[in-house]
Amino acid sequence: MQSILLIILIIISILNSPFIISLYNKMAKSKDKTTELDSNRNLFERKYYKDISTDKVVKLLEEWLSYLFDIKAIENINLKKFNNLMSKTVLYCSTTTIELLSEFQQFNYKGINENEPRLKHSNEFLFLLSLLISSIKYDFTNEYINPIKLIKIKIKDIKTIENDLNKYEKKYKKYINKMVK
Repeated sequence: MQSILLIILIIISILNSPFIISLYNKMAKSKDKTTELDSNRNLFERKYYKDISTDKVVKLLEEWLSYLFDIKAIENINLKKFNNLMSKTVLYCSTTTIELLSEFQQFNYKGINENEPRLKHSNEFLFLLSLLISSIKYDFTNEYINPIKLIKIKIKDIKTIENDLNKYEKKYKKYINKMVK
């Protein structure tokens, strides 16, 4: 019994030694610095997106919105202009937005590659386009707009496609979750 008490006292004295206490404090400070660095990196990224000149951001959003609100813009798409728009999106936008752009383009390529007639303004196309626009807006304003709300601006009888939109909202939920925290 005395040997157990002696061992406990030795362990307590070791744990209370200045060396162990300073080692623990150094580890705690190191963890705090890592957390601070991660936080600073996130702040830097947010600041970067907000500091890009406002006129460039407005123009980028206007160009994407033109494809949502003007069917003729889709029908008369200029590939060089569209490629430039995608380049600016990659240059200025977040990883999430670039991932969405990739999904959007894969959707478009899939329709072309499978030779199945897809309307350029199909429900999923509209949803992906609206989600992409929502993500761009989020990058620069930190405000999330539900893509269905954007589609409601465009579509008069939203009830006819509501089930499809809800299905796409679930399908692309991982991107929405990155904006809605």
